Amino acid sequence: MALIVIWLGNAGRQQFESIYLAQLGAPTGLIGWANTAGALVEPPFMLLADRILRRYGAGRVLRFALFLQALAYLPVALFPSVISIFVLRVLFSVAFSLNAVSYLNYLVENAPDGQGATVISLFEVTLRGGIGLLAAPLAGLFFDQFGAHGLYWIGMAGSLLAWFILGLTARPQ
Repeated sequence: MALIVIWLGNAGRQQFESIYLAQLGAPTGLIGWANTAGALVEPPFMLLADRILRRYGAGRVLRFALFLQALAYLPVALFPSVISIFVLRVLFSVAFSLNAVSYLNYLVENAPDGQGATVISLFEVTLRGGIGLLAAPLAGLFFDQFGAHGLYWIGMAGSLLAWFILGLTARPQ
């Protein structure tokens, strides 16, 4: 359930952030740098994620990543600007790095013996694909009706709700 919420909540930001940057006055080159800034942060944190997972466990790290993701939305939600989107991109990349590694570990840890690859496939292909089919038009409808800024509030709320749901449903480690 937490995954459905997070994928629905993040779809709009991912789809329309470049447009929002342009609306905020960012030139095309700067929009490219916003993507690059986030991408530069991911590899070191993905490498560090393995150590963090061994120390704290996949469930705890995943919950922390979801909470950090919610915090990443805060600067844009409160102070919409090109700079706040750069801050979001960096924080979100740290959260994504921890999220990606802990999420896959969490799935495998909680899968039936020998079924880790099957569970990953079901979640990553079937469930994520289905949610994407639903989330894309919903995000577009919201963007058309209310603009891009509200998508950040939705993303933050979705991240917090996913964090809360995971806290209720996570198996103790």
